[in-house]
Amino acid sequence: MEYDIVPDSFDKSGTFSLQLRATASNGVILFATNDKHTDHVGLFLLNGRVILSFDTGTGQTLIRSNRSILTGEWHSIKASRRGNEGSLIVDDESAETSGVPAGTDSIDTQPPLYLGEFGGCIRDLKLNDKKFDTTAREHGVGECKKHTESGLYFGKEGGYAILKKEFQVGQSFSAEMEVRPRTQNGVLFSVGAVEFLTVQFLNGSVKFTVDSGSGPEALIYNPTAPNVLCDGHWHSIKIMKKKNLMTLTVDGKSNLNIMKKSKKPETMTKDPIYLGGVPESVTSKGLETREPFVGCVRIMNLGGGKRDKNRMKKQLDVSKLDVFGDVNKQECPLD
Repeated sequence: MEYDIVPDSFDKSGTFSLQLRATASNGVILFATNDKHTDHVGLFLLNGRVILSFDTGTGQTLIRSNRSILTGEWHSIKASRRGNEGSLIVDDESAETSGVPAGTDSIDTQPPLYLGEFGGCIRDLKLNDKKFDTTAREHGVGECKKHTESGLYFGKEGGYAILKKEFQVGQSFSAEMEVRPRTQNGVLFSVGAVEFLTVQFLNGSVKFTVDSGSGPEALIYNPTAPNVLCDGHWHSIKIMKKKNLMTLTVDGKSNLNIMKKSKKPETMTKDPIYLGGVPESVTSKGLETREPFVGCVRIMNLGGGKRDKNRMKKQLDVSKLDVFGDVNKQECPLD
C-alpha cells in the first residue's frame, strides 16, 4: 500500500503502533524516505525478527526485537522516535538499542509512505495513538482472513500422529516429506527405541540419525541462519537408508554418510512410526529434544518400495491416521 502523505510528526518525533501476523520471515512492514535516499524511517522483518531502522542523514540506527514473531499468532508492535533516540516494543518487551550517531535530529522524508510489502496481515495501525486511516493505493493487497491448504497441522500445544503402528525399518527405508515449520526445535519423525531412526529439528538445523546396533550415525543439514526453514514456505526433506548408506536431502541439498560396518545391515525395529512428536511414555536414545514439532507436514512418500520416477508426486492419504493432541489432519492454516 502507498500513502501520498508522510505525517509531519515523522520528521522529529512520533510513535506508530500496529498488530501484525507474519507468514514469511523477511519483508518491509513500513518505510518512508526522500528522493536522495539520505534519510529514512522503516520497520522490517528479517529472519522473523522485527527491526526498526532510521537515519537522520548522519548514519543508520537499528533496533532489533529479541525474538522471532513468526509464530502464526498476532503480535503487537510499538515503535517510537524522538530526535536521535528510538525505541521498539514487541509484545510489551523492549528491544535493545544499538549506538545512535550524533548529528541532526530531524528526518527528511517525502511521499509515498509504503506499508505492507511482506507476507502476512496488519491491523489497528495508529500514529501517535490515533488511527491512521488515510486513503491508500493498493497493490496486491487482499482481505486478511484465515486461508487453509491440505496437510497435517501440528499445533503449539503438542501432539503426534502414528504413520504405522508396527514398523520394521530393516535394510532399506526412505521417506519424503514437505514441511513448513514454525519452531526451530522439535521431533519430526521417530521409530524405534534401542535401534532407531529419527529426524529432528535442533536450533533450526535438521538432524537425521540411525542406529543399527553399533551406535548412532547422523547427518545434519545446517541452514545459513536458524530461521531459514521457518520462513513460511514449504521445504522438502528426503531421508534414505540402504544397508550401510544413509542420505539426507533438504531443498535439493544432499549429505551422504557411509555407516561403519556392523554385524548386520538391518535396523531392527518393531515399533510405531511417530510424526510430529512422541508420547510422554516413549523413550528413545535417538531423541535429543522432547519438544513437539509445530507447523505443517505433507507426507509424499514412505517406505522402502520402488517408485515410478515418471509418476507425479502425490500426498499420502492422512485421513485414516491416528492423531493425538493438538493435531489437525484436515488442513493447514496458511496464516
